[in-house]
Amino acid sequence: MAGREPDRGTSADLGARVEYRGIRLGTVADVIFDSRLRTVIGYEITGLDGAVRFLPQIACAGAEAAYVEVALPAAILGGDALQFYRKQGVSLLSLEDAGTLAGEAADAFRPARNGYTSPRMTAAFNASATDAGNGIARVSVAGEADLYTAPELKAALIGAIDGGARSVLVDLSRTTFIDSTTLGVLMGGVRRLRPNGGEIAIVCRDANIRKIFEITLLDRVFAIFDDVDEGMAYLSGADGAGPG
Repeated sequence: MAGREPDRGTSADLGARVEYRGIRLGTVADVIFDSRLRTVIGYEITGLDGAVRFLPQIACAGAEAAYVEVALPAAILGGDALQFYRKQGVSLLSLEDAGTLAGEAADAFRPARNGYTSPRMTAAFNASATDAGNGIARVSVAGEADLYTAPELKAALIGAIDGGARSVLVDLSRTTFIDSTTLGVLMGGVRRLRPNGGEIAIVCRDANIRKIFEITLLDRVFAIFDDVDEGMAYLSGADGAGPG
Protein backbone atom coordinates (compact mmCIF):
# COMPACT_ATOMS: atom_id res chain seq x y z
CA MET A 1 0.00 0.00 0.00
CA ALA A 2 1.36 3.40 -0.89
CA GLY A 3 2.52 5.72 1.86
CA ARG A 4 3.67 3.06 4.31
CA GLU A 5 7.11 1.46 4.51
CA PRO A 6 6.91 -2.18 5.70
CA ASP A 7 8.48 -2.88 9.07
CA ARG A 8 11.79 -4.64 8.41
CA GLY A 9 11.97 -8.07 9.98
CA THR A 10 8.19 -8.48 10.10
CA SER A 11 7.16 -7.64 6.56
CA ALA A 12 8.32 -8.00 2.98
CA ASP A 13 8.69 -5.68 0.02
CA LEU A 14 6.85 -5.90 -3.29
CA GLY A 15 8.48 -8.55 -5.46
CA ALA A 16 9.84 -10.52 -2.48
CA ARG A 17 10.14 -14.28 -2.95
CA VAL A 18 7.50 -16.45 -1.30
CA GLU A 19 8.74 -19.94 -0.38
CA TYR A 20 7.76 -23.05 1.50
CA ARG A 21 10.65 -25.19 2.73
CA GLY A 22 12.90 -23.83 0.01
CA ILE A 23 10.31 -24.28 -2.75
CA ARG A 24 9.34 -21.07 -4.50
CA LEU A 25 5.60 -20.42 -4.54
CA GLY A 26 5.57 -16.96 -6.12
CA THR A 27 6.21 -13.30 -5.33
CA VAL A 28 4.63 -10.58 -3.21
CA ALA A 29 2.29 -8.46 -5.34
CA ASP A 30 1.03 -6.23 -2.52
CA VAL A 31 1.46 -5.73 1.22
CA ILE A 32 -1.89 -5.52 3.00
CA PHE A 33 -2.27 -3.37 6.11
CA ASP A 34 -5.24 -2.95 8.40
CA SER A 35 -7.56 -0.01 7.84
CA ARG A 36 -5.39 2.29 9.98
CA LEU A 37 -2.19 1.34 8.11
CA ARG A 38 -0.56 0.21 11.35
CA THR A 39 -0.32 -3.57 11.07
CA VAL A 40 0.60 -5.86 8.21
CA ILE A 41 -2.15 -8.47 8.04
CA GLY A 42 -1.01 -10.32 4.96
CA TYR A 43 0.16 -10.25 1.36
CA GLU A 44 -1.23 -10.64 -2.11
CA ILE A 45 0.79 -13.36 -3.77
CA THR A 46 1.26 -13.92 -7.49
CA GLY A 47 1.81 -17.67 -7.73
CA LEU A 48 3.92 -19.48 -10.30
CA ASP A 49 0.65 -20.59 -11.88
CA GLY A 50 -0.26 -16.92 -12.45
CA ALA A 51 -3.12 -16.78 -9.93
CA VAL A 52 -3.30 -13.98 -7.35
CA ARG A 53 -4.17 -15.12 -3.84
CA PHE A 54 -4.21 -13.70 -0.33
CA LEU A 55 -1.61 -14.97 2.16
CA PRO A 56 -2.55 -14.03 5.74
CA GLN A 57 0.24 -13.09 8.13
CA ILE A 58 -0.87 -15.89 10.44
CA ALA A 59 0.15 -18.42 7.76
CA CYS A 60 3.71 -17.05 7.53
CA ALA A 61 6.61 -18.55 9.46
CA GLY A 62 8.58 -15.35 8.93
CA ALA A 63 9.06 -12.36 6.66
CA GLU A 64 11.82 -9.94 5.81
CA ALA A 65 12.44 -7.39 3.07
CA ALA A 66 13.11 -9.86 0.25
CA TYR A 67 11.61 -13.11 1.53
CA VAL A 68 8.46 -14.66 2.98
CA GLU A 69 8.47 -18.14 4.47
CA VAL A 70 5.07 -19.85 4.35
CA ALA A 71 4.15 -22.08 7.29
CA LEU A 72 0.88 -23.41 5.87
CA PRO A 73 0.59 -23.82 2.08
CA ALA A 74 -3.11 -24.63 2.46
CA ALA A 75 -3.61 -20.95 3.21
CA ILE A 76 -2.82 -19.99 -0.39
CA LEU A 77 -2.91 -23.18 -2.43
CA GLY A 78 -6.04 -24.97 -3.57
CA GLY A 79 -6.39 -28.17 -5.55
CA ASP A 80 -5.36 -26.77 -8.94
CA ALA A 81 -2.26 -25.08 -7.56
CA LEU A 82 -1.18 -28.22 -5.73
CA GLN A 83 -1.55 -30.19 -8.95
CA PHE A 84 0.53 -27.55 -10.74
CA TYR A 85 3.44 -28.24 -8.38
CA ARG A 86 2.89 -32.00 -8.25
CA LYS A 87 3.28 -32.16 -12.03
CA GLN A 88 6.75 -30.72 -11.49
CA GLY A 89 7.57 -33.46 -9.00
CA VAL A 90 7.12 -31.27 -5.94
CA SER A 91 5.01 -32.35 -2.96
CA LEU A 92 3.99 -29.30 -0.97
CA LEU A 93 1.38 -30.39 1.49
CA SER A 94 0.29 -33.26 3.64
CA LEU A 95 -2.68 -32.89 5.93
CA GLU A 96 -0.29 -33.09 8.88
CA ASP A 97 1.10 -29.69 7.83
CA ALA A 98 -2.16 -28.16 8.97
CA GLY A 99 -0.85 -28.70 12.49
CA THR A 100 1.53 -25.77 12.04
CA LEU A 101 -1.45 -23.59 12.88
CA ALA A 102 -3.54 -24.55 15.83
CA GLY A 103 -7.24 -25.15 16.03
CA GLU A 104 -9.62 -22.85 14.17
CA ALA A 105 -6.91 -21.26 12.00
CA ALA A 106 -5.94 -24.62 10.50
CA ASP A 107 -9.57 -25.59 10.01
CA ALA A 108 -10.38 -22.34 8.23
CA PHE A 109 -7.74 -22.95 5.58
CA ARG A 110 -8.48 -26.62 4.98
CA PRO A 111 -10.95 -26.70 2.06
CA ALA A 112 -12.54 -29.96 3.13
CA ARG A 113 -15.57 -29.24 0.93
CA ASN A 114 -13.49 -29.91 -2.17
CA GLY A 115 -10.45 -31.68 -0.74
CA TYR A 116 -6.97 -31.61 -2.20
CA THR A 117 -7.11 -34.77 -4.31
CA SER A 118 -10.77 -35.71 -4.60
CA PRO A 119 -12.75 -34.76 -7.73
CA ARG A 120 -14.23 -31.30 -7.40
CA MET A 121 -17.96 -31.11 -6.79
CA THR A 122 -19.02 -27.73 -8.08
CA ALA A 123 -22.06 -25.92 -6.75
CA ALA A 124 -23.82 -23.64 -9.23
CA PHE A 125 -21.96 -20.34 -9.20
CA ASN A 126 -23.05 -16.89 -10.22
CA ALA A 127 -21.68 -13.40 -9.71
CA SER A 128 -23.65 -10.41 -10.94
CA ALA A 129 -23.39 -6.66 -10.44
CA THR A 130 -26.23 -4.15 -10.18
CA ASP A 131 -26.29 -0.39 -9.70
CA ALA A 132 -27.66 0.35 -6.22
CA GLY A 133 -27.58 4.12 -6.70
CA ASN A 134 -25.64 6.81 -4.85
CA GLY A 135 -22.38 5.65 -6.43
CA ILE A 136 -22.71 2.15 -4.95
CA ALA A 137 -22.78 -1.16 -6.81
CA ARG A 138 -23.97 -4.45 -5.37
CA VAL A 139 -22.17 -7.63 -6.44
CA SER A 140 -24.20 -10.72 -5.53
CA VAL A 141 -22.32 -14.01 -5.29
CA ALA A 142 -23.94 -17.46 -5.16
CA GLY A 143 -22.26 -20.85 -4.82
CA GLU A 144 -18.59 -21.67 -4.26
CA ALA A 145 -16.21 -18.75 -4.82
CA ASP A 146 -12.83 -20.35 -5.43
CA LEU A 147 -9.98 -20.67 -7.92
CA TYR A 148 -12.33 -22.02 -10.58
CA THR A 149 -14.93 -19.28 -10.28
CA ALA A 150 -12.67 -16.34 -9.33
CA PRO A 151 -12.49 -15.00 -12.93
CA GLU A 152 -16.29 -14.58 -13.01
CA LEU A 153 -16.28 -12.82 -9.64
CA LYS A 154 -13.41 -10.58 -10.72
CA ALA A 155 -15.20 -9.66 -13.95
CA ALA A 156 -18.36 -8.67 -12.04
CA LEU A 157 -16.42 -6.65 -9.46
CA ILE A 158 -14.13 -4.85 -11.89
CA GLY A 159 -17.03 -4.23 -14.27
CA ALA A 160 -18.93 -2.47 -11.48
CA ILE A 161 -15.92 -0.34 -10.54
CA ASP A 162 -15.06 0.56 -14.12
CA GLY A 163 -18.73 1.38 -14.61
CA GLY A 164 -18.43 4.21 -12.11
CA ALA A 165 -19.14 2.70 -8.69
CA ARG A 166 -17.42 4.58 -5.88
CA SER A 167 -17.98 1.74 -3.41
CA VAL A 168 -19.15 -1.87 -3.73
CA LEU A 169 -21.28 -4.06 -1.50
CA VAL A 170 -20.30 -7.70 -2.03
CA ASP A 171 -23.27 -9.84 -1.02
CA LEU A 172 -22.13 -13.31 0.14
CA SER A 173 -25.54 -14.24 1.55
CA ARG A 174 -25.84 -17.14 -0.91
CA THR A 175 -22.15 -18.03 -1.00
CA THR A 176 -21.26 -21.47 0.36
CA PHE A 177 -17.46 -21.35 0.27
CA ILE A 178 -14.59 -18.93 -0.34
CA ASP A 179 -10.85 -19.48 -0.65
CA SER A 180 -7.71 -17.36 -0.77
CA THR A 181 -8.15 -16.64 -4.48
CA THR A 182 -11.47 -14.99 -3.63
CA LEU A 183 -9.77 -12.90 -0.97
CA GLY A 184 -7.20 -11.85 -3.56
CA VAL A 185 -9.95 -10.72 -5.92
CA LEU A 186 -11.59 -8.67 -3.16
CA MET A 187 -8.30 -7.03 -2.23
CA GLY A 188 -7.75 -6.17 -5.90
CA GLY A 189 -11.07 -4.33 -5.81
CA VAL A 190 -9.99 -2.46 -2.68
CA ARG A 191 -6.85 -1.24 -4.46
CA ARG A 192 -8.93 0.14 -7.33
CA LEU A 193 -11.41 1.93 -5.08
CA ARG A 194 -9.22 3.46 -2.40
CA PRO A 195 -7.56 6.18 -4.53
CA ASN A 196 -11.04 7.71 -4.94
CA GLY A 197 -12.02 7.25 -1.29
CA GLY A 198 -14.20 4.20 -1.93
CA GLU A 199 -14.29 0.81 -0.29
CA ILE A 200 -15.81 -2.66 -0.33
CA ALA A 201 -18.23 -3.84 2.35
CA ILE A 202 -19.32 -7.45 2.81
CA VAL A 203 -22.69 -9.02 3.59
CA CYS A 204 -22.24 -12.46 5.15
CA ARG A 205 -24.14 -14.51 7.70
CA ASP A 206 -22.25 -17.78 7.26
CA ALA A 207 -20.17 -18.37 10.41
CA ASN A 208 -17.49 -20.38 8.58
CA ILE A 209 -16.95 -17.72 5.93
CA ARG A 210 -16.91 -14.93 8.50
CA LYS A 211 -14.31 -16.89 10.46
CA ILE A 212 -11.97 -16.72 7.44
CA PHE A 213 -12.23 -12.91 7.38
CA GLU A 214 -11.64 -12.79 11.14
CA ILE A 215 -8.67 -15.18 11.23
CA THR A 216 -6.94 -13.44 8.35
CA LEU A 217 -7.70 -10.09 10.03
CA LEU A 218 -9.47 -8.94 6.87
CA ASP A 219 -12.35 -7.86 9.07
CA ARG A 220 -10.06 -4.86 9.65
CA VAL A 221 -10.17 -4.10 5.93
CA PHE A 222 -13.79 -4.94 5.13
CA ALA A 223 -16.82 -3.85 7.13
CA ILE A 224 -18.99 -6.99 7.41
CA PHE A 225 -22.76 -6.94 7.91
CA ASP A 226 -25.56 -9.45 8.42
CA ASP A 227 -27.88 -7.99 5.80
CA VAL A 228 -27.91 -5.86 2.67
CA ASP A 229 -29.74 -2.91 4.21
CA GLU A 230 -27.08 -2.49 6.90
CA GLY A 231 -24.30 -2.68 4.33
CA MET A 232 -25.96 -0.17 2.04
CA ALA A 233 -26.56 2.25 4.90
CA TYR A 234 -22.89 2.01 5.89
CA LEU A 235 -21.56 2.64 2.40
CA SER A 236 -23.98 5.50 1.83
CA GLY A 237 -22.54 7.36 4.80
CA ALA A 238 -19.04 5.90 5.12
CA ASP A 239 -17.14 8.38 2.92
CA GLY A 240 -14.27 5.92 2.83
CA ALA A 241 -13.88 5.90 6.61
CA GLY A 242 -13.13 2.18 6.72
CA PRO A 243 -14.20 -0.47 9.26
CA GLY A 244 -13.54 -0.02 12.95
